[in-house]
Amino acid sequence: MPLRRLIAALRQPPKAGVGLGRLIAAVSGGLVLVALVLYGVVFYPLMEATNTTEFCISCHSMQATVYQEYKKSVHYSNRAGVRAGCPDCHVPKQLGPKLVAKVRAAKDETEIVHLIANELRKLVAGRQTIVLRANRAGVLKVIGVSSLVLADKETPFVRWVEGLVQQIQKENGTAEAVAFELPAFTDSTSTETRNYPFAHMVWQPMSLTSGETFAGVLVTRERPWSDQDRKIIARQAGVFANAWQALYGAKPLRTRHWFGRRMRIALASVAIVGALLPVPMTTLAPVEIVARNPQRVTAPIDGVIKEILVEPNRPVEPGRADAG
Repeated sequence: MPLRRLIAALRQPPKAGVGLGRLIAAVSGGLVLVALVLYGVVFYPLMEATNTTEFCISCHSMQATVYQEYKKSVHYSNRAGVRAGCPDCHVPKQLGPKLVAKVRAAKDETEIVHLIANELRKLVAGRQTIVLRANRAGVLKVIGVSSLVLADKETPFVRWVEGLVQQIQKENGTAEAVAFELPAFTDSTSTETRNYPFAHMVWQPMSLTSGETFAGVLVTRERPWSDQDRKIIARQAGVFANAWQALYGAKPLRTRHWFGRRMRIALASVAIVGALLPVPMTTLAPVEIVARNPQRVTAPIDGVIKEILVEPNRPVEPGRADAG
């Protein structure tokens, strides 16, 4: 089979004379082929399976309430003998509106990211879609790639994409969409820039109602983007952003700065209060006692002091013998 031959060829070490560019092109072609197979065999049948009345009534709450009302309506039984199922009224036929309906029905962030990565590119004939989301520090990180179940965050490709997006935000602002062609915003000498097969890209940020960018999508293909394609991407990104906010709310999606204004004020207040509190301190150091007005005491005859009459640390009194 062609797929087995491709896998066997990829497992073999490269022969002498085969360039790195050809090898990467072969790997990219294999990944595209695998993505098409997965879409046709797995994803599309699963999406269609969710567009059936049987799937809708598989929930016990639907079975006990809505389905019973549905069986008594003309949608279920009528003179014409035509039965209208749930998808006929509640799921659009066209791919774009159908995608919007699927996004609004998503139950968690994983479903939303999966829909963005794998469905958006179909509307604009994109070849690859990469989804990024801001972490607690506000840095956009890759969380989804089309045709991949899990994106490895430590691969050179993922780091290259994150660096590319950071450079876009640095030069164009965090909330500005931009269409460009490689090697723009990248190092033209890097391996990823030279060997990535889809040079034409669109960066579309997703913003909260406050204007803060919390996520974004990078769509790539091998030919330039038209204004119509960019409008479609922007419109769908707005739908995704609204669904994301409806699922989690705006507050959990905001960037969390560990040292924000309130935190800095609190730390400064603690430091000031701590400086004003008295703190007992002790220290050890060598000390030498030197007399302020030293005087030499001598006797008229030679002799030896037999006894010191003054005890240590006792003051000396005038007219009192100190030694004998």
